[in-house]
Amino acid sequence: MKGIAFFALTMVLVVGIGFAGAAQEASVDALIPGVLSLGFPGLGHFFIDEVDTGILHMGIVIGLWVGNSLVPRPINQFFWIAPLVWHLYSGYDAYATARDRNFRFGFVENGITVSYGF
Repeated sequence: MKGIAFFALTMVLVVGIGFAGAAQEASVDALIPGVLSLGFPGLGHFFIDEVDTGILHMGIVIGLWVGNSLVPRPINQFFWIAPLVWHLYSGYDAYATARDRNFRFGFVENGITVSYGF
């Protein structure tokens, strides 16, 4: 069990370092959708107006978690890896899409602005 926890922690650190390195090249604003989708897949996609992708990512992660709960107890101890990998992929996908679209988020005189560069 300690090996699995170490593997999961290592994966999170590797992905975090990858996000940090990518943030130096691109806008830090693109990290916002990435972090949102890392927490709950699809949420960052909704934030950058990718509704279809957001619904797909949410459906897949819900299906993975429900499927995990239906597997008998002795067998499902390793089934949490698939949802974890999906969370990581969804976060990266939202970040990459926001970076490619030149996503900007910030405050202006009249309130908050969200802009895209196509």
